[in-house]
Amino acid sequence: MDNPLIDPLFELLISEPGPFKIHQLAQLIKPLRQTQLDADANLHLYKLNFLIMNALFQLKQELADDYELLISSLHIELVARSPKQLLAQQGEPSLQTGLQAFYLDWQNYQATKAEVDALLNQFWQALQAPRATAECSRQQALAIFELPPNASALQIKRRWRQLALRHHPDRSQEPAANFQRYLAAWQVLKCNHDCIS
Repeated sequence: MDNPLIDPLFELLISEPGPFKIHQLAQLIKPLRQTQLDADANLHLYKLNFLIMNALFQLKQELADDYELLISSLHIELVARSPKQLLAQQGEPSLQTGLQAFYLDWQNYQATKAEVDALLNQFWQALQAPRATAECSRQQALAIFELPPNASALQIKRRWRQLALRHHPDRSQEPAANFQRYLAAWQVLKCNHDCIS
């Protein structure tokens, strides 16, 4: 399916200095200003976000030889690559992130209300993770990591890498809340060990 936002988005990124936030792009792209994508407000916002992110990731692929397109919800910027960056890139394999794979799959545009509500719940849980971090003690964090009370900084760091690789939402079909639990424990343990970086 062709995304009608690719050209207007490219023109905007080329003509106006960034960075942008995703909601700013939604306001600046003319075809989106008066478009209602769904009667349900959450589904409308989801589809609007999906169309913008899909267009951005398609542009990222198309422009990769000359530009780096930085994409996050709070920082979207088109940056020209220097000759040095181009040489460095030639030796690197192209990695498609889970986020990019999600937004380039048009089946995800057709999400149901229940699926969008579940995504929103995961988002709000992730925002509450810092509060969970403050409430989690070192002892609880070590128990979550299944490590002994006298675990070294090196043991903690290795265990975090194992858990992050196994439970990260981009790599796993588990609910994001599982990963957030390990992330909260990691934040506590990292703060308790100055040598962990």
